[in-house]
Amino acid sequence: MICHYYRMIRDLIRDSLIQFTGVVAISPKLAKDMDDSRDKMVYIGISLCLAALLVLFRLNWKRVLTAAIPIGLILGWSSGIMYLMDVKVNPIMATMTALILGIGTEFTILLLMRYYEEQDRGETPMAAAH
Repeated sequence: MICHYYRMIRDLIRDSLIQFTGVVAISPKLAKDMDDSRDKMVYIGISLCLAALLVLFRLNWKRVLTAAIPIGLILGWSSGIMYLMDVKVNPIMATMTALILGIGTEFTILLLMRYYEEQDRGETPMAAAH
């Protein structure tokens, strides 16, 4: 009985092409594509953040640079730590830089806007920072 089913299955798949599908098939290509486009994504993200900072701070270069320095440090530290720890690029690590850029930009803007609001109210720089 089992031999009969075995022969039936063998005859059915003899002329068939069997390939892996799903995550197993696309993961290596996806990881390679993300690694290849990671640098481009970072440059586009940095450009968009700088453009948004220029609009937000109304072309005040001093304020834009004040916001850009911590963002650059955040990106440098995270990339440096991943390099020193010999972290291999995978889909999660490839998107990590974009997340770090977004979260770092958001918190930098929140802190600086609060600082500038306090300064506009007449606080000294030291008092505005507290």
